[in-house]
Amino acid sequence: IVIPASTLVTQNVTLAQPGMTVLPNPKNVTVSPNEVYNGAFTVTNPGCGALTWTATIAYGSSDHSWLTMPVTASVVAPSTNVSVPAVFNASGLAIGTVLTATVTFTSAPNVGTIAVPVTMVVAGTSLVPVTNLTGVLTDAFAGNVDLAWECTPGAGFLYYTVSRDGVILDYLP
Repeated sequence: IVIPASTLVTQNVTLAQPGMTVLPNPKNVTVSPNEVYNGAFTVTNPGCGALTWTATIAYGSSDHSWLTMPVTASVVAPSTNVSVPAVFNASGLAIGTVLTATVTFTSAPNVGTIAVPVTMVVAGTSLVPVTNLTGVLTDAFAGNVDLAWECTPGAGFLYYTVSRDGVILDYLP
């Protein structure tokens, strides 16, 4: 294509520019002793280009087992968000324990860094873990399993939650 010098040519260009927000900020969780709580952060991309994010955890103590993130990097499409799992584990922790960390979310392209202060407080009544858990496959085709366990729940105990692969199947008294 040859364009004469006296001709004005206009070209519209859209630059794909993502954005990033992370909620909640800060993230505060209160759990009972021996409880494992499945929480989450929401990473939102309000922009018009794909956002690649990465998360790192800086712990405020030598205990690095209380907060884990199964997913620490992903891509968020424009004008959408993703839920980022965060697991808070109070196993073996005493009532009154307070643990802190900072989860830092970085972005590519670089549209900023977001540092989220995280606090887990152990309070309430200790959860009594089950013992002698057994499972017997009763119908392989349907995936039915009979579960049995022993436990003497403490005061204030409401129910057991039975789940498979993170999906709640039933609540049992």
